[in-house]
Formats: sequence, structure tokens, C-alpha cells
Amino acid sequence: HDGLTGMVPQSQGEQRFIEEMARLHRHKIAFSIIVFAIENLDEITEKAGHEVGHTVLQGFASQVQQQLRITDTCSRYSLNKIMVVLPHTNLNQTRQACARLSTVLNQNQFVDIKPYTEFCFTVSVGYVEAREDSELDQLLIAAEAKGEKFYEFSVC
Repeated sequence: HDGLTGMVPQSQGEQRFIEEMARLHRHKIAFSIIVFAIENLDEITEKAGHEVGHTVLQGFASQVQQQLRITDTCSRYSLNKIMVVLPHTNLNQTRQACARLSTVLNQNQFVDIKPYTEFCFTVSVGYVEAREDSELDQLLIAAEAKGEKFYEFSVC
């Protein structure tokens, strides 16, 4: 597990993607990917320090994982981004899952630290359904595309 977030490492998230692609090719079973990005993590780290940035990421990662199904795989794939692989989930089901996750995460006050008055962090959420010719890098880019963002919210 990732020492900071407790999620599976990036390599295991990538492996899960490969497994789901094999199911898609062989059995035509849909799956999707959700990307969560803490947009202003650098700003938080700059203003409040690395420890606070780590605390924000840990709290957020923990909340995301608590809201997922046992079959979903959640991994950190860059400094401020979390990738979730949702097996047996088409685009419409992913849209519904994103709506539920965004609502729960937006309402949850899981960061107890208020290191400065205007402390907030902004999260963007994007998603995409895999196709038989999909590559992970392409799916991540598609999920993160500004025009394709499903939801963006701030937690203060």
C-alpha cells in the first residue's frame, strides 16, 4: 500500500486496468475509470506546509475509499490525483456513482486542520468508460480533460 494514502500502489491500479481490459475483450464486460484531482494541493503545501498537504491528501483518499465498493480499485497515480477502476460499470452507472461520491465528499468535513483562514481545497472529478482499444494513458487524459469534468467542488 502507498505509505501516505493507504491505497494500493500505482502499479496495482495499472494491473487492475489490464485485468479489466482482458474482461472487456473476452466477455464484453464494461468498466470505467474515475479520476479525482486535488487542484490546489501545491498552494496548500506552499501556504501551510507539506504536513498539511499530506493530511489533506490522506483524509481525502480515506473518504474516497470508504465510499467505494469492495470490487473497486483506488490508487494514487500522481502527487495530487487518485484513479479509481470500477469493474462491471458502464458510463451511465459511473455518472451515478460520481454524483453520489461528489455529494458525499462535498458534505463531509474530513479535514480537521484549518491552518489559515481561507483554507479550502478544490477537487475535480472526471470519468470515462473504457473501450476495447483503450489505453490507460488515453483514458486518464480523457477523464481529466477540462471540458469533460463531471464535477468540481471546494471543501473549506
